[in-house]
Amino acid sequence: MQGRVFLGEKKKPAPVYLFFHRDRMDEAYELMRAARGQRFKYIRNYEPERTYAQNLDYMNRMPTLVDLRRLHAEGKLDPIQSLWFRERKPIEELYDVIADPHETVNLAGKPEHAKTLEKMRKATEQWQENVGDLGLVPEPIMMEKLRTRRAYR
Repeated sequence: MQGRVFLGEKKKPAPVYLFFHRDRMDEAYELMRAARGQRFKYIRNYEPERTYAQNLDYMNRMPTLVDLRRLHAEGKLDPIQSLWFRERKPIEELYDVIADPHETVNLAGKPEHAKTLEKMRKATEQWQENVGDLGLVPEPIMMEKLRTRRAYR
C-alpha cells in the first residue's frame, strides 16, 4: 500500500490523482486499474471480455443481487441499471464525476475529452511502473518465482 502523511507538521500536499487497482474478487479474476482526480475518473479494463456482474458465490446469495439478476433476466431493468450486466466492458472508461456522479456516461470516446483521457492514461501507466505493478504477470509465473525464492533461503 502507498500513502502519505496528511496531518501534522510533516503533512504532504494532496496528490493530483488517487490510483486504484482490482485483481481478484474471491474466486473470480479481474484486472482493472484506475485514477481519480478532482473532476475525472479513468478506468482501464485489461479484461474487457469479463462482465461487471461476474459470478461470485457469496454475492450470488445476497438478496439485492438475487433480485437484480432476476429483474435483468425478466428484462425489467432500465438502460442504466442494465449496464452492470452487459457482456463486455469498454477497454477504457472516463467519467466526469461532478456532472455524472453515478458514472453512467463514458466519455472515453469523445474527442473533446481526448486530452484528459491521454493525461490520465499516462499517469496511470506511470503509477503502475512506479509501484512495480505485477497485475499483468500471470499468477502461475508469480507463484513459481515465489517457490523458487523460498527454496534458496
